[in-house]
Amino acid sequence: MKGFSAIALSLLPEMKSLRKPIHLALSYDEEIGCLGAPRLIDQIKERIPKPEAVIVGEPSMMEAVTAHKGIGAFRTVVTGYEAHSSQTHRGVSAVMNAAKLINWLSEREARFRDATPTNNGFLPHHTTVHSGVVHGGTALNIISRQCEFLWDVRVIPGENALSVFEEFQAFCQEVILPKMQAVHQDADIQTTILADTPPLQEVADSPALKLAQDLAGNTVRSRVAYAAEAGQFQEAGFPTVICGPGSIDQAHQPNEFISIDQMEQGEQFLRKLIHRLS
Repeated sequence: MKGFSAIALSLLPEMKSLRKPIHLALSYDEEIGCLGAPRLIDQIKERIPKPEAVIVGEPSMMEAVTAHKGIGAFRTVVTGYEAHSSQTHRGVSAVMNAAKLINWLSEREARFRDATPTNNGFLPHHTTVHSGVVHGGTALNIISRQCEFLWDVRVIPGENALSVFEEFQAFCQEVILPKMQAVHQDADIQTTILADTPPLQEVADSPALKLAQDLAGNTVRSRVAYAAEAGQFQEAGFPTVICGPGSIDQAHQPNEFISIDQMEQGEQFLRKLIHRLS
């Protein structure tokens, strides 16, 4: 997305002769749950005419993306009861109970994998469930009082991350927490919703799709597993497509990069748009 934004900003001097405006919609906190786009979208709806198309410049190798997964992000805090690790009958291990919950998340993903048709265009083809951060405990010989973990659910269109959250809550309240509180009444499990971002749904006759394909000079369309703000723009009623330089394969890694060829293709794409609207 940074490459697409850089190209657009570099071409601002060439937009002086536009007959129809190009609005650059730059948000914030996209990486931690697409938190900034809703406020931006509200301002767009209030201040300018409805856009004919929204092009989200996430990395797609300059090919139109018609669908992406949504994402729900969550923080779970498990509170146990401290005791010496030789007295496991007296303590409630936050770490070990958190491990049971993380294992439930893994098993829930496996059920999605087994139940979802493989030919839906997504890779992986199913809704995924993942925990990426865990913190807990203070010492080897102390039964841990607290453990916190972050997890996300990336849903294919038609599924809902909050339904997984509700299943998770039921497992906590009905299976894990009663056993914890049987040892100590102060044991607890609390989960906070950090983000809930909708998927981008494919619309076959979308004017945004046709525009992106015309500008890119190809008719390729695909679906992607990452979440983006495109679903939020679509949910607001705007025809939306993803098309931008670079590949998600290089994202979130050491030595992240974008090729010069992709930047050049992105520049040609936006120059065609400027010419069309001038």
